[in-house]
Amino acid sequence: MVGSNVPPALLLGVTVAMAMVCSCGATFYLVGGLAGWDMSTYLDSWLVGKTFLP
Repeated sequence: MVGSNVPPALLLGVTVAMAMVCSCGATFYLVGGLAGWDMSTYLDSWLVGKTFLP
């Protein structure tokens, strides 16, 4: 963008807004499903099809 006069504050604002959109795409999981979670819950089968990010 040679010759562009984009104010730094505008660029920062757009960058922050884009970062917020990416971080707000969370999914809520009820651990163990509707039956709840106890020591007998087979969590390996519950995890199938779910993706977790650090």
